[in-house]
Amino acid sequence: MDFLKDLIDKDGILSLYRGLKVALIATIVSYGVYFWWYRFLKNKLAFHLGHNNFSQGQMIILTAIAGILSSAISNPIWMVNTRLSTQKNDG
Repeated sequence: MDFLKDLIDKDGILSLYRGLKVALIATIVSYGVYFWWYRFLKNKLAFHLGHNNFSQGQMIILTAIAGILSSAISNPIWMVNTRLSTQKNDG
């Protein structure tokens, strides 16, 4: 708690929200990309198999692939967020 008090005293209460805009953008992009790939892959698999009843293993693979693609696409945004959150406020 001392760290938090020192941070607020030194940099102000708004320092707790540094990088918030980028974090919100990254969250929207991450989830948007994840659900888009999940739905796309699920539809492709259903078309290929001819049914919508997937095994647990197939669902794990679908969600893992969608998660990997989402992470790969949104990682640069999260890197920017980390840089913004940790940089020193010179103003």
